[in-house]
Amino acid sequence: GDGCRQTHGTVQNRSTMICKTLARQPSKPKAVRVEVSNDFGSTFAFVGDFTYWSNVSIVGLVPSFGPKSGGTDILVTKGGILPPAVNQITCVFGDTGIVVANIIDNNIWCKSPPHRVGSTAVAVSFDTATITGGDRSLTFQYIPDIILEDLQPAFGTTLGGTSVLISGLNFPDVPHL
Repeated sequence: GDGCRQTHGTVQNRSTMICKTLARQPSKPKAVRVEVSNDFGSTFAFVGDFTYWSNVSIVGLVPSFGPKSGGTDILVTKGGILPPAVNQITCVFGDTGIVVANIIDNNIWCKSPPHRVGSTAVAVSFDTATITGGDRSLTFQYIPDIILEDLQPAFGTTLGGTSVLISGLNFPDVPHL
């Protein structure tokens, strides 16, 4: 195998040790045997298998903006396949806080927390590994809360197609909402 057996581990206490895995070329999931041995090659115990998965990268956020009051459902677009054994996925919005994510059909969904108006960096954490946008920073733009004041007309036929004018404050400068 090529897990901890070929790297140096650090003994934390009498019941735990930590070692870092070696890099692998991305491919299909691959299990490697993990053993603990001393510097002289004596193997003490077979621990189990460690499975390498392809790298998961965060590609984008849809939508990339929402109200400062929070509550926007955001699809985090990603590259790669999530490993099945991930226990906790969290979305991190700058220093505002952490929001627990939901996984639906191998897609990551987050709900934005409240934040001041402006942009903030977004990262995703899989258990203890934090994934960012890589070479490009992913940001979520917080805008003032939209205030709806009126709609005209307030009724229409069941056939649909009635144009309704909605007035209010703080509509973002985007073509569609």
